[in-house]
Amino acid sequence: AAAPATVSSMVQGVIDLALAKTHAGNFVRGTNGTYTVSVTNVGTAGTTGLVSVVDNLPVGLTYVSASGAGWTCSAAGQVVTCTYQALAPGASAGFTLVAAVSPTAASSVINRARVSTPGEPSNRLANNVAEDITTIVNGSPDLAIDKSHTGSFTVGQPGSFTLAVRNVGTLATTGAIAVTDNLPAGLTFASAS
Repeated sequence: AAAPATVSSMVQGVIDLALAKTHAGNFVRGTNGTYTVSVTNVGTAGTTGLVSVVDNLPVGLTYVSASGAGWTCSAAGQVVTCTYQALAPGASAGFTLVAAVSPTAASSVINRARVSTPGEPSNRLANNVAEDITTIVNGSPDLAIDKSHTGSFTVGQPGSFTLAVRNVGTLATTGAIAVTDNLPAGLTFASAS
């Protein structure tokens, strides 16, 4: 009797990268804003070359920094490029991108990024681009005051308070700052400087 015939077929995996980009809240003019960028290999084969993300920052945003475990990032003008060694099927890797928001930035910008790697089929590129619409708002001053003294006060002797005013907001003040200190009974104003 003849031996049964066997047929074997090899199924080759496919690389398929997916890019996601997010941020939290509104960006504020004159401060830094942070994007979170994540790449996932949703395919069935691992990457064989560098994974590269290119982010073209829109007008009004300027590169400050980008970092993430395993990522190498650099910038040339508005173009930020980050690379990663390899992604296995189902694996993800992400980084944060910090951008300075110009005081004259538009009220809304679109930040676009694209991921690529050698060997990814052209019919798998639809999920390689991510856009993040970012609302940009004006900052505002926000004054805080601290008041302190050292030791105990002695009857009949001068005592000193230290008052410190800080702007913890995102915009400089435009007028004079007034501090009013209502002294309690038993204390009389002597001087301030």
